[in-house]
This record gives sequence, C-alpha cells and structure tokens, in this order.
Amino acid sequence: MRRPRLRLAAGLGASLALVAAAGAAGPARPAGADGGEEPLRRVVVTFERPAAPADLAADVRRAGGEPLRWVDPRRVAVLVTPAEEAALRADPAVGSVTADRRVVASPVVRVSGTPVDGRWGLVAVDGPRAWGVTAGRPTVALAVLDGGVDPTLPALVGRVDVLRGCRATNSRTLDDVQGHGTAVAAVAAAGWGDPSGVAGLAPGVRVLSCKVLDDLGRGWSSDVAAGLRVAVDAGAAVINMSFNGPDDDPVLAAAVADARARGVVLVAAAGNTVGDVPQYPAAHPGVVAVGAADRDGSLLWFSARGAWVDVLAPGRDVLVPEPGGGLALASGTSVAAPFVAGAAALVRSWAAALPAAVVAGLLGDGAARPAGVPPELLSAGDAVRFPYPGMAACPRTVRGLLLLADGSLVAVGGAPDPGPGGAAARWPGEDRARGLALAPGGAAGWVLDAGGAVDAFGGAPPASPVGGLPAGDVARGLVARPDGAGLYLLTADGAVRGVGLGGAPAPQAPRPDPIWPGLDVARDLALAPGSATAGWVLAADGSLTPFGGAPPLVPSGALGGARRAVRLVVDPGGRGVWVLDTTGRLHPRRPEGGSAGLPRLAASSVPVGGARGAVVGADGSGAVVTAAGAEVVLEGPLCGGAPRWGGDVVRAVVAVP
Repeated sequence: MRRPRLRLAAGLGASLALVAAAGAAGPARPAGADGGEEPLRRVVVTFERPAAPADLAADVRRAGGEPLRWVDPRRVAVLVTPAEEAALRADPAVGSVTADRRVVASPVVRVSGTPVDGRWGLVAVDGPRAWGVTAGRPTVALAVLDGGVDPTLPALVGRVDVLRGCRATNSRTLDDVQGHGTAVAAVAAAGWGDPSGVAGLAPGVRVLSCKVLDDLGRGWSSDVAAGLRVAVDAGAAVINMSFNGPDDDPVLAAAVADARARGVVLVAAAGNTVGDVPQYPAAHPGVVAVGAADRDGSLLWFSARGAWVDVLAPGRDVLVPEPGGGLALASGTSVAAPFVAGAAALVRSWAAALPAAVVAGLLGDGAARPAGVPPELLSAGDAVRFPYPGMAACPRTVRGLLLLADGSLVAVGGAPDPGPGGAAARWPGEDRARGLALAPGGAAGWVLDAGGAVDAFGGAPPASPVGGLPAGDVARGLVARPDGAGLYLLTADGAVRGVGLGGAPAPQAPRPDPIWPGLDVARDLALAPGSATAGWVLAADGSLTPFGGAPPLVPSGALGGARRAVRLVVDPGGRGVWVLDTTGRLHPRRPEGGSAGLPRLAASSVPVGGARGAVVGADGSGAVVTAAGAEVVLEGPLCGGAPRWGGDVVRAVVAVP
C-alpha cells in the first residue's frame, strides 16, 4: 500500500518544487504488525556534504523516505517509517538523523474594543528618546518569522515584502490567517499615521514577512530553520521570532548560529510558560530572549523567567490590529518581543556597521546580570544613544572638581585650582577616595578616605577624626553643612555621623544608627535644599531613606532590574533630587505633593556602568562624568564623551560656582 503524496502549494519557491519533483514515486511501504502501514515520523536528515535540493531528495527517496522540504544545502526534512529511518542512519552519506521539533506561537490574549492607552509601551521603553535620533530607515529590513504579515494593513502598507521562499508545512497560503504575525509586525514597525491608532517602535524600517507557522500558529523547527536562511539571504538586519518550544533542536541551533555569524540580530519571545524551563529559539546562544513586563516594569506572572531571559518589554494591554479589521489589547511575550526587535532595528538604522553581538548586548544580556537579579525593562533610548565608534565628541561643559581614586583633585572647565593640598595624590597607586565636599563658596573643601579619614584642601579648616568607625573600606559619602558648622559622613551600613571642623565639636549625628547593619548598601547622601540637618541616604538599588526630618521622596522604590545607583544630585531649583545610575540616567525624586516638574534626564551616550557623577544646572542642562573623566551632555545632541584617562579613575564630581 502506497502512502499518498503530499501536494505542495504553488508559488512557494523553486527549491521546494525541486524537492517535491525529485525522483519517481517512492517504493511501497512495508506493512506493520496489524497489516496497516508502519507509523511515520518527521525527521531532519543532515548529509555529510552539501548538495542541490534535487540530489538530497533523491538520496532520501532511495531509502524510501518522503522528502518534505529542503532546509539548507546539507539538510532536508523527511517523513519516514522506523525502517526507513534506520536505513538513512546506516547510509555513509548521512551525518545525522534528528527528530523535527514542534514550535508554537506564544499565545496572545486579545481584548477587543476601542482602547485608548494601548500605546503606553512605546513610552515605557523610552521610544521618544530613541526617535530623537532615528525612527528607522527603509534600508533596514526587519524580518518577522511567524504566521505571515498582512501587507494591506494601512499602518504597514508599502513597506512589507512577502518572502516566497518561506512556508509552513501545513498551510497552503502565505497570508496571515490567524493575525498573530501581523500583530507582531505592527508592534515593531507600524507607521504613525494610521488613524486607527496602531503605532510601532520603528515605523521607518522595511518588514519582511516569512511564514513559518501554519494557520493555527504551529510550526516545525525545520520550517523555521529554512525561514531563517531565506530571511538572511533576503537582507534581514533583525529577525523577530514570537514562538517557542521546549526542545533544543540542533537543526534550529545551526540555523541560528549561521544567522548570527552573518551579522543578523535575533530576537525571540521567551514564552508564556510561567516557569524557568528554557524555551527555544529564545534560549539559543546569541538570541535576545524577551520576557513580558507589566505597566510598572515588573515581570508578568505568565512570562517565562530565569537567567536565560535577557530583557523585559511591555507584554500587557498592547494595542494591535485585529484580523479582518478593528483593534485589540493584546498580552503575551509575543507582543513583548517585537518591541525589542524594533529597538534593534533603530540601532541598526543609526549604526548599521555595529556588530550583532554588540547590538544584542545593548538590548539586554542575561549572562552579564548578577545571579538572582531579574531582567530590566528595555530602554530603546539607551540602546540608540550608545557611544558608537566615530561619534562626535561632546563639548566639555562641567566647571568643577573631579576626585580621582588616588585622592588627587583635577579642576575642569575653568574652575580654580584646588589650592594647597588639593592637586597631589593623597594615596599614590591606591583606590581610596570615596567622597568630596566643598566649603560654602566653593574655594576649599574636604576629601573622604575609604577608612573614614577626612583631609582638608584649599585652606578649609581641618576635620576632626571620627571615632567608632568599623575597620576597612567603610566610608561612602561626605556633605558639608551650608552653615559651615561641620560635615556629615556616610558609612556603608547607612549611618550618618557628624564631623567637627577646626577643633569645634562635631555636629550631632542625624542618623547615628545603621540602616543596614553589617552590610555595604549605602552609596551617597545629600542634604535637603535649605537645610543643615535633614536629607536622604541613597542605597545601591536607588531607594532613599530620609534622616533629620526630611520628607519622604516619591517614587520611593528601587530603580528596578540590575540598575545600580551611584550618586545623588540635588536640584538647584529646590524641587527634589535625582538618583544617578551607572548608565548615566538621572531618575527624579520629589516630595510627595511637591512640584511634578522635575524631569527625568539622561546623558546622550555613556559606556555601560561608566557613570560616576553628574552636574545639573537650574535649567536642566548639564553633563554626566564617566569613570574615565569624559563629559557626556544631558539631553543634548547625540555625542560621545572624550575620556581624559584610560581607566576607571573618577570617584566624584562637584560643581564650582
């Protein structure tokens, strides 16, 4: 009894037709034990040497197998009986025979209606800062491997190329029947002029539609692997894959590795699997695995999680088009992934030559995240404004003093020389400087040593020793009282102690007891505007603890994800403070009920982890100073900081009037 031949849909590419036409009808199938045909399974046969599709198909047919599709010059998907599989494994021309694995579209939960705020995700991922640089270029192609993309969608019309070489085994059309692929493409790249309100993160890029899932959202690894090859050959710079499966399939892994080697940025949904079991292709090396975030940036309950997840993106109530017209709010990692793919397309639009591995690292890197720390929410603004090779240098605008690790002080921007005891290194060759405070008027001040000693410069009155400090690297911050009546010293455990000057008694400690006994958590302190005793202690996670009667500041929580705080910057206008993190972003914190006008600020481009201090003027202008002494403009034109030194040497910066 012969097995019926599969009929291929017309117009799906010459390579598929070659597989279908190669050879005559296969031999009769041997009967199973019950007299019927033997059970069949789908496998991928990898040959030792590359060959044309017709030759691969002929080799398969000689063993009795049914070739289904050509994957690449060495691989073909085949339907076989156990006996035929054994014959193929015994063939010396065959390198391996592996099971073809299933993948499924990460489900999207839709709520139909006329939503009004479904574009919140574009703001949440810092889209406006990215668009200040680029909204995408038509020379950049973003491929959507999915169930197809509707090229007639008004928000995409004229920008979608349907790749005829892609196909899903169980579908006879390249159209998007289910609507999943069109929703994904819209999140990534829908134009902004659509009156429906649908809008994407990269509206200027070209979209490649590569159908690898059938009309129910199911697919095979071999179809995906073949689709990857077609998309890369078609010029894709970025590829989005909003589907997943639990199997680490070697055929798909090989296709992923080949695409990476050819410079393509790969993005995949982590899956709506709740647990931490790796899902593929997201968990393959080099693929940016995307989890789903709620409106507050936290990981949504249904999202996959674990160290293999690289970054979060909005995955709840995202505005998408409905099949056949209309709008819906969609939730799932399927709609989270295209935010990241869109961001990658923006980076590629601005810096086309940037290596794919670098682009992927800008989007999110789970391997570099500390154990137990959840992934961060995507920032397209940070990714696009990364300091690329050849970027113009920022103007140097800071007028102040830089404190270096060895305790020396460097005047920049026309600030006066630090005077006696200022410029020379206090601890040559050592990293002991921890804080810097200026006396009222700014002509003199004090440098804080890691052990808690305070050294005066520029004629400032000498500081009295602080007793009772633990041994070791315990000091974290120093601030001068505006009335000249002493200093406050912050230790790593969060205690704030008074320091006397010129032989006068030390001011009363506003917080003598540790906030975090025995721990190294505190990073900086600041006094409230107009106060000599009240202020806040900054923790490494960005949270603030008031002391001396200072009001609580909002938002009160941590920065989230792996972001780490380094300094507090007081608003010259008295509206609150900014928390500076290591990436150069300044997060506003203000008294509850106070002015909401304190803006979020960010430097145009700061090397990852490189921020050490910032100076902000009354008008919000200013710069972030990096570990190497570069000055990077806040909210200014895209530019790169010119380092003054070759390493991590800056420990603090203060403005000098």
